[in-house]
Amino acid sequence: MGKFIGTIASYAMEPRGKNGKIDIPKLIELLKQAGITTHCYIMHAKREYTLSQFRELLAAAEKAGIKIWTTLLPPAEDGALVIPHGLDYVKWAEELARLSLQYPNFELWTMDDFSHEMGFFTPSYVSRFTSAARAINPKLAFGVCVYYPALRPFVEKGYGPMVDAVYWGYRSESVAFGGTSSKELTAEIEHYQKLLPGKAVFPIIYVSRHSRWPPDLPTLEYIEDCLTISWHKTGTAFMYCLPLDPDNPKYHLVKRLIATWRKHR
Repeated sequence: MGKFIGTIASYAMEPRGKNGKIDIPKLIELLKQAGITTHCYIMHAKREYTLSQFRELLAAAEKAGIKIWTTLLPPAEDGALVIPHGLDYVKWAEELARLSLQYPNFELWTMDDFSHEMGFFTPSYVSRFTSAARAINPKLAFGVCVYYPALRPFVEKGYGPMVDAVYWGYRSESVAFGGTSSKELTAEIEHYQKLLPGKAVFPIIYVSRHSRWPPDLPTLEYIEDCLTISWHKTGTAFMYCLPLDPDNPKYHLVKRLIATWRKHR
């Protein structure tokens, strides 16, 4: 799916003030300085301002030429506590689709850890809420997080036609859970592309450590290898929790990679 070719996306890690709210001007500045095209905002639980701040971010990002994605939380991640719609994903679908009509830079909404909760997200329920969104704005894409071991069951249960994009946290799960080698990434990408032809598929690369990794991981070399493979194989670079901090070496690495990619496009 060519819609996301050229996307360089950060995920969460927004700079925040003492009140917990995002410093939106600073976020936009840091994204633009690094050359990041897209930011993925999480609809956090227990925060009354989650949706209102998302609207503010959409407006500011549109003026700055930044595209926005958002991620909803499933039941196991306190999805019931996300204000205002909780676990009513039909209402979320309608709300987000209306926002996407107002802000064309809002191009993708996603469900985190979808593959862990296919018992809740039955095909019939997913069909209901994706149809509700598309009835309002068929251009707004819907994506899900499907980890490597669950990909084949996901396809066999018939979810594929309901989604526009599938991503997965890359952890070398084709050989061992929680792996920290880039060697399996190319084959994993090709596996997703084979099972989901015509869909946008891309890994989300752990730029910050996975909870089961040692404190010294991921290394800068690992991050560079994985992002480079993803960019060349999918045309996207989706980064899990990139520190948006000009003094952080990971931020500098990503900024350098983006400059290199653009120079050779």
